[in-house]
Amino acid sequence: MELEYVRSLSCNYERVKLKEKPQEKRYQYCMISRGGIKGLLPCDLRYINGEAFLYYDITSKQDLWHLYEGKHITREILRECLWSIKKLRQELERFLLDVQNVMWYPNQIFQDLETGVYHFLFLPYCEESTGWKEFMDFVVEKIDYDDPVLVDTTYKIYEQYESIGPEYLVKKLFEDMEALDVAPVASELEESVEQELPEDLLQDESVEDEEIRKSLLSIFDAKRPRGKKQRQEPSPPCLDGLVGRMVAEEAIYEAVTQEPAEGYGATVYMETKPPEIKSIHRLYSSDGTFLAVVENKTLTIGKAKQEVDLVLEDVSVSRMHARIVVEGINIFLEDLNSTNGTYKNGLRLNPYERRRLDEGDEIKCGRCSMVFK
Repeated sequence: MELEYVRSLSCNYERVKLKEKPQEKRYQYCMISRGGIKGLLPCDLRYINGEAFLYYDITSKQDLWHLYEGKHITREILRECLWSIKKLRQELERFLLDVQNVMWYPNQIFQDLETGVYHFLFLPYCEESTGWKEFMDFVVEKIDYDDPVLVDTTYKIYEQYESIGPEYLVKKLFEDMEALDVAPVASELEESVEQELPEDLLQDESVEDEEIRKSLLSIFDAKRPRGKKQRQEPSPPCLDGLVGRMVAEEAIYEAVTQEPAEGYGATVYMETKPPEIKSIHRLYSSDGTFLAVVENKTLTIGKAKQEVDLVLEDVSVSRMHARIVVEGINIFLEDLNSTNGTYKNGLRLNPYERRRLDEGDEIKCGRCSMVFK
């Protein structure tokens, strides 16, 4: 798909360019244009310079990729998302629409942060991949690996889709996801282990509760890796600066009949490099008040206290309004589909657009201004 984010009047849109002129009177185009289908993003068909575009209204919504980029997906979050997919399928069946025309890419699924409702993008007569595998790859990467039931259910869904294919979304998915509702939490699982163990093992006084718990946890740990899907733990920071920088020759000793000679080996030149100085950037309000330090890879700005790093309590600021992204020596300002816009030096960014920041640049989120230094 050729897509981009645009702003028109007071609304933000995700615009999809169609490869050929559509037959507007075909059923699926008529249904999505009339609107009113719960769970689908409102959509309009427009023509610009002879080319056809579908405009999906994403105002005041946030896509999953940005929403959970730096956070874990918990059991409750995944359950709500999958239940929304189930409700969507039921709604589409009412209007004789095919669920396999829904886009599942993480940046194509949106959530209204005020209501928590999920919204999906329906592409009529789509003949390309709809991104379910990419959605599951995203979920596998982001889930909370401290929840064994969540891990087990997620991998089961992933493997079932790989073996069955798109038909799994229609037939089996919603049976497998029920495990997220009825499964006990980890503490309850530990308590129930004794009931599931053989009676002769329970009567064995040599088996202590602590050993049973360790055995149970080892079973869960064994299930986590599942090939390439387990997260890679970073190497210890103390080793990062040593690799490839120091070389030592082995000392050579000569054997003699009486006293051994001392051998020290050749002295090796070690290049000394000055310590890398990490530049520190800060945000100040227009009156000079300190607001925040840009020290991590991202600094999210908005008014939702539980979702952002810098809280701006102003009605013109969206819940997740913008963020500052650090990529090597470059720092960017990115709009997060804000309602009232993000500005750099007076120029407005399109939804999800990035622009490079330099010292002294003015950033404006809604009515709130700040300076990047």
